[in-house]
Amino acid sequence: MSVLGLLGAIVGLNLVERIGRRPLIITSFTGLSIALIILALNPHPTMAFLVILFSLAVLFANMGGGILNFVYPTELFPTSIRASASGLATGVSRIGSILGILVFPNLVAAWGNSKALWFFAVISMAGLIVSVLLAPETKGKNLEELNNELNVSPGTTLKGENHGEMA
Repeated sequence: MSVLGLLGAIVGLNLVERIGRRPLIITSFTGLSIALIILALNPHPTMAFLVILFSLAVLFANMGGGILNFVYPTELFPTSIRASASGLATGVSRIGSILGILVFPNLVAAWGNSKALWFFAVISMAGLIVSVLLAPETKGKNLEELNNELNVSPGTTLKGENHGEMA
């Protein structure tokens, strides 16, 4: 599974500039959701089936979110909050990873495999829906262009206060 996770990261690295951020995150959430749904629908999977589908889930997770976590937050937020927003995005990602590792075994024990997998499939599908509805494409745009699209000039906060001008 770890090898496919590494392969997913390599694929994502090679695709992020070719196909763009939006298609990559949507493809990633779609593949992850499908793998989790197939796992959830199979009440008595073989070990080979589990290894293959969990490996595919890890591949898709690393291909999109694992790679875009380094690129997308930097591009999505205006200069005035870019570092804080990127740090928050990374922190939330790390907390989610930790919770997934800690929560999944407890959910399996309490709910069984299928319901626990449905829980994570629903979370993945929510990510897919949010990405389809809200994820902009930032491929090929520099940070100044992206700031202009957000209608934020350098030195301006989101509240409209300008810290770059002298009073």
